[in-house]
Amino acid sequence: MKFPALKKISNSQLFNRIDRKIITYLIFVIIATIFWFINKVGNEFSTTIDYPVTYVNLPSKKVLVSDLPESLHLSINAYGYDILRYKLSTKPYPIIIDAQKFGVDLNKPKVKQFRLATRYLRENINSQISSEIKVVDIMPDTIYFQFSHLATKKVPIHSDLKLEFEKERMLNGAIAFKPDCISVSGPNSILDTLQYVTTKQQIIKGFNESMQKNVELQEINNLQFDRNQVVAIIPVSKLTEVLFELPIVPINVPDSLKLITFPGTIKLSCSVPFDKYTLTHASDFLVQVDFNDIKKQLGLKLPLILSNSPSQAINISFSPQSVEFILERN
Repeated sequence: MKFPALKKISNSQLFNRIDRKIITYLIFVIIATIFWFINKVGNEFSTTIDYPVTYVNLPSKKVLVSDLPESLHLSINAYGYDILRYKLSTKPYPIIIDAQKFGVDLNKPKVKQFRLATRYLRENINSQISSEIKVVDIMPDTIYFQFSHLATKKVPIHSDLKLEFEKERMLNGAIAFKPDCISVSGPNSILDTLQYVTTKQQIIKGFNESMQKNVELQEINNLQFDRNQVVAIIPVSKLTEVLFELPIVPINVPDSLKLITFPGTIKLSCSVPFDKYTLTHASDFLVQVDFNDIKKQLGLKLPLILSNSPSQAINISFSPQSVEFILERN
């Protein structure tokens, strides 16, 4: 006779005993691992770490033109728990390198470059970082300082602003700046080719009237500006529409021929600033038809070319866009 309930109880007791053995085993493994880890971090190790660097007391009347390393690669000896503490800590305070403490007066006019062997920094670095860490070697093995005499130059400002106007508004003239130029200091090698400074790229929307706005200047590596921003003076005007009837002028026609277009005139419309309305004339526009386009045309019409228009005119359109023509001998 079988007893299923008794069988279930036996299996349950067996699995409980196995589970307890596994848990006991895992506890001993964890304890052993902890003791092993504590024993290991108590030993001395050799490893490498990166340490940030800050440079001080650079010459005030010269500009640095070489790239200095932002960190040093240090080979160190330390106990495991000191290395672990460094690895787990937040970003350490940078090592300070005083450029005037190595026997060279960098302010002298004739001194343009200086090589610092980093082995001479070992004692100084050991005094700045944790006393439990001993620096054995430093990379790079040399830091190169290269200087250029500081010069100053006045340069104009160019706009890199993107303007988006409200309906029936437009820029009425060039953007001006106050001041219109700034003093820039830096190496002669850069200043000699510097023609202007630009504003930072910026989109300005919703223009309804003329305005003044503070804008920042685009920085240039190794150069210093006497100011970081200027005032942009942006002239804005309301638009008005003007209409003209213009003659079509043939060009490149051989002397033996005469090119006649149908129609002989076109209607042109454009928008101009309200205060430029009376200053905009039909003679400011030139619409032409090119005899040389005859060879390119498959039909009996030639395209019209707007060859000239005043700077204040926008939204220019004209009709027709092409014309029929005949040729006559002179």
